[in-house]
Amino acid sequence: MHFLMLTIMIVANAQPTETIAQTTLKFDFAADWTSGSAFGVHRGSPSEIRDSLHSSGGQNGAPGGIDNVPGWQIDVFANAPDDGLIARIAIDELFPMFTSGYRGGGEIILSVPAITGERSIRFGLDRRGDRASMPPETIVDLSTDSSARASSRIVMKVPRVLPNEEPYEHLTVEFAGTGAARVTLREIQLRGVQLTDVSETINRKAKSPTTHRKCMWAWHFDKYLASSQSRQALADFCARHGITDLFLKTPYTFENGLVALTHIDELRELLAALSVVHVRTHALDGHAEFVLKENHNRVLGFVDAIAKFNAESAPTIRFTGVHLDNEPYLLEAWRNKSTRDAVHQNYFDLNVAASKSCRSHKLEFGLDVPFWFDSTDERGRYLYWINRGAGRTPLIEAIIALADNVAIMSYRERVLGAGCVIDCCAKEFVLGDQYGTDVFASVELGMGKNVEVGTSLGRFDRAYVRSQLSTLWSAVHRQSGCAGMAIHYYDVFRELESVR
Repeated sequence: MHFLMLTIMIVANAQPTETIAQTTLKFDFAADWTSGSAFGVHRGSPSEIRDSLHSSGGQNGAPGGIDNVPGWQIDVFANAPDDGLIARIAIDELFPMFTSGYRGGGEIILSVPAITGERSIRFGLDRRGDRASMPPETIVDLSTDSSARASSRIVMKVPRVLPNEEPYEHLTVEFAGTGAARVTLREIQLRGVQLTDVSETINRKAKSPTTHRKCMWAWHFDKYLASSQSRQALADFCARHGITDLFLKTPYTFENGLVALTHIDELRELLAALSVVHVRTHALDGHAEFVLKENHNRVLGFVDAIAKFNAESAPTIRFTGVHLDNEPYLLEAWRNKSTRDAVHQNYFDLNVAASKSCRSHKLEFGLDVPFWFDSTDERGRYLYWINRGAGRTPLIEAIIALADNVAIMSYRERVLGAGCVIDCCAKEFVLGDQYGTDVFASVELGMGKNVEVGTSLGRFDRAYVRSQLSTLWSAVHRQSGCAGMAIHYYDVFRELESVR
């Protein structure tokens, strides 16, 4: 592998609010000439370029004289090896504020006035670590993106890096094929990144949970609201099993685009009983179809209806929050790879709107998320992404950043061990710590045709289920980033406990 190290010109964006890269330009460079004649750098010595820049002004106080600077030119000679030629440009020299590495987000914009030769050229980034085992991650491939090759402006939308992953270390220009090639780089901009490294949708510090929560879903509201006895039985069961938070399916009608809660008096009686035993109640709703854009008004109407209920109720009989169980992967459009990204974007946009609405109504915003949203390919790159203002972001990170609490559907038949409940939530716990989101490890107790083999404790006897629930409760207290556990769901849990 042959590589070149150099420092390239930085130009401040004309809109300071979008730009964090503005620095004195330094053009000293070090080159590794391991091949003897693979690379060349031309057009002016570093001191000549530096003197030219400092001799004339620039926008926003940045060094100027850009039009008078020929720029950097990377030449690949005709006798260079066919493959493995990578020019590596140190990011912390381009942008000194990234002394700890660049964690992505935003856009890197390259002004490339000239590209010549027949070699295939890819612009990307590499991570800290062993370069042999961690090849560059291609962001723009000129061999497949004809519009980028024809343009003098290349926009690299940079994915964010999770806290437990290595940061980006170099901007890379990779050459493949044969013959001579030349790439001239005139300017580099970085925009759309915040130094605070916080999601644009929230602004709060990461926290560690101090009080662990034990949550439970309750779906069949018609049974629980049927009588005073059934309502009190649910509250008593929660008290007996230490439930702190109940995700309660909340009944409503949806007609002519309007959501209206039903069973109001019964709901108030149930919430009053739950309040007595110190259980927080979250209004639960969800359906895969709600992810689609044309159904977003229904979800947002549900949030408004819960807020209206709270405004008309005494403080002790109000909902703590809204909890959504909208599962996009159940849609036919998700199964089609050509439309999957659009489904993910709809899903994200819905949750952005719902989270903002919940915060405006002082409601906690919660979600159910499958653990496999963090799946990666053979190179460790995430499979599922969405687009935000700051660039592409892993779907799992974007969703956790939005929510106040997330129940990870980490359904397995054992709590501890490789591939088991706690292990399935490892990345999500890290993200919970980063974004201040309560992340719950969850177990399934139900059975039936919709429950996949190997995902439920329900096929085991009561002694085993109790032991696993006890193990999980102990584990969450020792697991950094975990705010508690969640049990799916009340009806089967109650039935299990009633077995003699």
